Amino acid sequence: MQISSKPVLRVAAALLAFAIIAGILLFANGLVGNPISRMLANRSARRYVASTYSDRNLELEKARYDFKSGSYYVHVKSSKSIDTRFSLNVTPSGKVRYDDHEFRVLGKS
Repeated sequence: MQISSKPVLRVAAALLAFAIIAGILLFANGLVGNPISRMLANRSARRYVASTYSDRNLELEKARYDFKSGSYYVHVKSSKSIDTRFSLNVTPSGKVRYDDHEFRVLGKS
């Protein structure tokens, strides 16, 4: 009994194509992030600013991915004070890792 090589080649080609596509997607995710993580970062930043700086009128920009650190940065500014500008560093899972308000606004080191 001889097995035809066409179905075996098709399965092998499909597996190879899947592996190549998965590799490209993982590479792109490492360079530009992904929309789900960006959404989590934006939501976490809004909640963090609302709970930490609720007494101020602050505006948040959309989260931007930094491929060097693998995290997102959200720039925050005040609509009333031109000196109030700082950033939040948010992990892809949505945890606020760093808030540089004290350094940039208050001048503490």
